Amino acid sequence: MDMPIRTAVASSDGLVIDQHFGEAEEFLIYDGPILVERRAIADHTQGDEDRRDTIVRMLADCATLLVAKIGAAPKEKLAKAGIDAHDRFIGQDIPIALAVPPEACVAKPVDDTPVDGAGFRLLHTMLRVADLDRSVDFYTKRLGMTVLERREHKKNRFSQAYLGYGGGFEGMT
Repeated sequence: MDMPIRTAVASSDGLVIDQHFGEAEEFLIYDGPILVERRAIADHTQGDEDRRDTIVRMLADCATLLVAKIGAAPKEKLAKAGIDAHDRFIGQDIPIALAVPPEACVAKPVDDTPVDGAGFRLLHTMLRVADLDRSVDFYTKRLGMTVLERREHKKNRFSQAYLGYGGGFEGMT
């Protein structure tokens, strides 16, 4: 019989994956879908040890770490210890995330080949993004779109960018 995969989860309420790696004070430990324990960082700290080293040591028996956000440096440190840390399930219910097979979570290499958008006509879509400039850069450089209009909404503190393949908004419904 296969052993269940041991997974650590950063969650503030035990229901969803909602804590950033650097903000978590404890991790929920699962064997497959079964919660087996809670591990508090404070209980594992040794002297003036770096917090990240403490976490790597206390999660050494885990194959996976699910967090809401993790930086490159801690992710690399965990990977060297054999722990696959990722934030692909941010905001997801823990049981749903735990049901996804590990092989489905393997990051695929980014294909930097430009997409030929000559046959496309994007009429309208809306995406909320954390970094508008980075997103605009992607759509213009990788997909060949142009910025049709940009609006700043100072009262509600957000920006909008309309992108497409030439032309304006005329004729769009």
